Amino acid sequence: MSNIKRYIEEGAIYFVTSVTHKRKPIFIEERFANLLLATIEYFKYYLEYVVYGYVVMFDHFHILIQPSEKYNISKVMNYLKGNFARRYNEIIGRAPLRVPYKV
Repeated sequence: MSNIKRYIEEGAIYFVTSVTHKRKPIFIEERFANLLLATIEYFKYYLEYVVYGYVVMFDHFHILIQPSEKYNISKVMNYLKGNFARRYNEIIGRAPLRVPYKV
């Protein structure tokens, strides 16, 4: 995780870029690009954000998004990326990451 300081403003529209792990070109396969778009569409109603535009490239995507008052941009992106990654890993047969429990 990065320690980047984020500036969050209520009602703002954010331009977000997100890259795949090690810039692997997973979106070259249409089914994975469609999975990303379906994930964005599904959570739009649950998290109540507005999407103004997006571009999906082979190894990254850009999105113009306006979060609701309930969920900030960090929470929205956490839901989108986490759920997409979980489903992607299921499809390709990759076992879920097991993080050791620390006391």
